[in-house]
Amino acid sequence: MRFFIQILLLASVFAAANARAAGTAAGTPISNTATLNYSIAGVPNPPITSAPAVLTVDELIALTLTWQDGAAVAVSSPDANTPLSFALTNTGNGTESFTLSRNNALPGDQYDPVSSAVPIYLESNGIPGLQTGVGGDTAYAGSLTLPANVPASTVIVYVLSDTPAGLANGNRGDVQLTAASATPGASGAALGTTLNGVGDGGVDAVVGVPLAQASDTGSYLVGGVSVTVVKTLLSPADPADLTPGAMLTYRLVLTLAGSGTASALVLSDPIPAGISYVAGSTTLSGNLTCAPCTDAVDADPVSFVANTLSATLGNVPAPASFTLEFQTTLAQ
Repeated sequence: MRFFIQILLLASVFAAANARAAGTAAGTPISNTATLNYSIAGVPNPPITSAPAVLTVDELIALTLTWQDGAAVAVSSPDANTPLSFALTNTGNGTESFTLSRNNALPGDQYDPVSSAVPIYLESNGIPGLQTGVGGDTAYAGSLTLPANVPASTVIVYVLSDTPAGLANGNRGDVQLTAASATPGASGAALGTTLNGVGDGGVDAVVGVPLAQASDTGSYLVGGVSVTVVKTLLSPADPADLTPGAMLTYRLVLTLAGSGTASALVLSDPIPAGISYVAGSTTLSGNLTCAPCTDAVDADPVSFVANTLSATLGNVPAPASFTLEFQTTLAQ
C-alpha cells in the first residue's frame, strides 16, 4: 500500500495583497510555513514541510495633529508674529510626506487672525520654543517628511499670526491647521482606500485615517498684556563659520504689549552642552539697562549662576521691551 501525503498552506489573496500592520514596517516580507509529522504502520516518516506562503506588508497612511499650547495664547491689539504650537506625528508604518495648510476664517470666534509674513515654521534646532534667524527653526517650504511610527516621527509646527488693531479685550481668534498626506491619491480619499504601488518600495498604500488628513484648532485671546520672547543667533551670520572655537553672539528680545503689568519676570537661558559662556559678555538694553552687566548676583538685573544666564526684571507694566545679548564659544 502506498500513501501520498501533500500539505498545502493557503494564504488568503486579501492578506497577501493588503497586509496592514501599523507596527510592522511597510515593505516587510512575512513568510509562513507548516510542518506535518506522521507515522505509517507505527514507523515514523520524515516530516513534510509546506511551501512558504509569503506576504508583503502594505504601507498604512496615518497621522495625528494636536494643538499644544493648552490654553488660548495671549495677544494684544495690534500684535505680530505670535506662534501657536501643534504636534504632527506620523503614526503609520512607512516614511510619509505631508503638506500643511491653515484656515484663519473659522466660524464662532470674534476675529480672524492674519497670517504672518512667514506663516509656518518647523521645530528643527532642538531648542524648545520658536527661534528664528541663523541656527533657528526652519520656515515651512511646502512639504515635510517624517519617518515611520518611531519617536522621531513627531515634529512641532509653529503657526505665526498677526493680530489686527482695534480689538476689544476678550476677543478670541481661531486658526485651524491641517496636515494632509502627500502620497498621490491619498489626500481626500476614504478610509480604507488602497492605492496601488505608491507605498514605500512600491508596495500598496492604505488610507488609515479619514481623508488621509488630520486637523486641530488653536486660539488667540486678546488680553490686557501679552509677553513674547524671541531668541536669535546674531553672529556668525554665515553658517559655514559655525566651526569649533567660533564666537557666537545671541540676542533675546522680550516684548510686553497691550496694557497691564506682568509680574515677577525672570528671563533665563541655560547654556547647553557644546558651547561655553563668555564671562562678562552680557548687555541688557530697553526698559532696564546694564552694559556690560556683571555675572554675579548683585545690583544689576543679570547673573550667571549654575551655567544659566538670568535677567531678573521684576514687575513690568506694558508696553515694554528688553534686549539681552551675550556671547558663547563653540567647544573645540
